[in-house]
Amino acid sequence: MHSTTTRTSLTLESAIGETSFEASVGWLHHEGDLEALLHGQGAFPPTDVPRTGAPFSTNRYQASASAERWLTLLGSHHLRAGIDAEALSFAHATSPLDTGASVPGPEVRTRGSVLGAYVQDSWRVPLRYSPDLNVGVRYDAQRILLPDRGPSLRVGEQVSPRLELTFPTLIPWFDMRFFARYGSTVSVLPLSLAERASGSPSALVAPTSRDFHLGFRYLADIPSHFALTYLHRKLDAPVEGLLRTPVARARERRYEALSLVFQQEDTGNHGLRFYLSYTRSSLTERGTGRVRTPVLQHTLDGGWLPFLDAAVSDRPDSIKLYVRRDLPFLDSWDPSLSLSYIGESGAWMEGAPSRLPWVHTIDASVAFLYRIEYTGRITLGLDVSNILNLQAVTRTDALGAPFEYQPPRQLRLQARYDF
Repeated sequence: MHSTTTRTSLTLESAIGETSFEASVGWLHHEGDLEALLHGQGAFPPTDVPRTGAPFSTNRYQASASAERWLTLLGSHHLRAGIDAEALSFAHATSPLDTGASVPGPEVRTRGSVLGAYVQDSWRVPLRYSPDLNVGVRYDAQRILLPDRGPSLRVGEQVSPRLELTFPTLIPWFDMRFFARYGSTVSVLPLSLAERASGSPSALVAPTSRDFHLGFRYLADIPSHFALTYLHRKLDAPVEGLLRTPVARARERRYEALSLVFQQEDTGNHGLRFYLSYTRSSLTERGTGRVRTPVLQHTLDGGWLPFLDAAVSDRPDSIKLYVRRDLPFLDSWDPSLSLSYIGESGAWMEGAPSRLPWVHTIDASVAFLYRIEYTGRITLGLDVSNILNLQAVTRTDALGAPFEYQPPRQLRLQARYDF
């Protein structure tokens, strides 16, 4: 895929008395060309079949406004409220695979809009051992106008409550924080899925999530902390199951995770940052219809291969490690080096005798920072992803054949000037 991206935004900050305001507008444009094969996507290209283009473009217009204020009423309150709106469009030429022609067909355009609003209050009660209360509510709504200019679809409308309790130190000489959180969210539906469901609009279901988070955090004398957390998440209509028949029940997924985290940051001259976590999780799912094939392919009679169902692929063990260290100065340059490691147990696929092997990924980054007095700074850097170029199988289809591997080693050079 060949693509270019253009982004621009404007932000205004102001204050009236003790109330501060912020407003912003932005535009994001993305266009490109998908290289497609005339004989069908997903297969190896024969030498005698030419390639053709499939141009596409997306536009995202955004506007938002927010306000916040501190006040005192039976304790201190931090009030926040805001509203944001988006106008979306997704356009692409009809694929030659759908029209049977040798060149892309006419343009198809899908439009949508998203509206969100929220209000939130952080209340600190002036009583000893009383918890801090964080409460709020958010409203989200999305509309989609299908390519055939039919009636607009109203999907993803939801009122999402959010509540958090943070308990102060209950044990002398130990700086601990206990917390409990509950919240729900609704996700934006991709416009490309709306096209595929235009013949059956009732098949569109926006993903919604409900989370319950419980844990405690211990703060040491140095800038470091240890945390133990438990997360329970219920996800309705995950992205893989959005396209369903009107009579099919929306899919439901449950995720449970217990995490241990140790994090440290050196405030001295060494500039050392360290992060280590281990997570034990469980992922279950109800329903059918998950798509495991990477693409859809034409059959010999011009039809489509059927969707293949498979069980959810969970990774019960996960280890994350991150280390960053400032290096000695080189003249006026300030260098730093960072390493990260992610290890995940292999996924289990339906019909497989055992889990897939563990997946290990090691990344590295080196950066050189040069500050220009009164002007800005220059950053030169090199990022290396998957240094060892490991190629473990990360997913298989419902038949057990691998179709997804770790991304290969990638290098990225950075030259940046901030002013």
